Amino acid sequence: MQPEIIAIGEPMLELNAPKEGALAAAEHFVAGWGGDTSNFAIAASRAGGKVGYLTRLGDDEFGESFLRLWASEGIDTRLIVKDPDAYTAIYFISRDGKQHHFTYLRRDSAASRMTPAFLPRDYIAGARLLHASGISQGISVSACDTIFAALEIAKSAERLVSYDPNFRPKLWPLARARAVIHETCRQADLIFPSLEEARLLTGLQAPPAIADFYLSLGPKVR
Repeated sequence: MQPEIIAIGEPMLELNAPKEGALAAAEHFVAGWGGDTSNFAIAASRAGGKVGYLTRLGDDEFGESFLRLWASEGIDTRLIVKDPDAYTAIYFISRDGKQHHFTYLRRDSAASRMTPAFLPRDYIAGARLLHASGISQGISVSACDTIFAALEIAKSAERLVSYDPNFRPKLWPLARARAVIHETCRQADLIFPSLEEARLLTGLQAPPAIADFYLSLGPKVR
């Protein structure tokens, strides 16, 4: 199957503490699956799209659980790479009243070791749309290079590019994130910034001014 939609990025196993407090969290976690581009791929498949996913997984049970999940959702995973020397990323959610606290274990994860050489050029060029996110660019320099290379393949083939900035201040410095994200917006056809992150990235406050700023970068839809 040649997918119509391809997402590329970092999946993360979720371990969610349903009870409040550190001790309660340590006693019991509920496992789930996260990662913004993985979530996008699943949503697109459930909406009826023919979807493929590109990433690197650790050669571990967490990675296998993602492959089972995507298979159950009808997502093409033929070109996902298993890395025997790295692990599948994980994040933990603990609770404090109404507050949710996130702890990430992702440094040197398999997904962060993506490089442009990993990309299947014909597979990307054969799709109608490529989707990526700012998180995938923020996890490592090589992953960032990989996303830009994937966008170049898609644009050279005159395919649509969909982009979610999904800015996470704890993941990378604002100045670098701003430069990378806005350059990616210039290459994208559809972008999905939230108002909160757009204010951080642009320094603007008024929604009309923010909309004008992002439209000036060139995307068709924002």
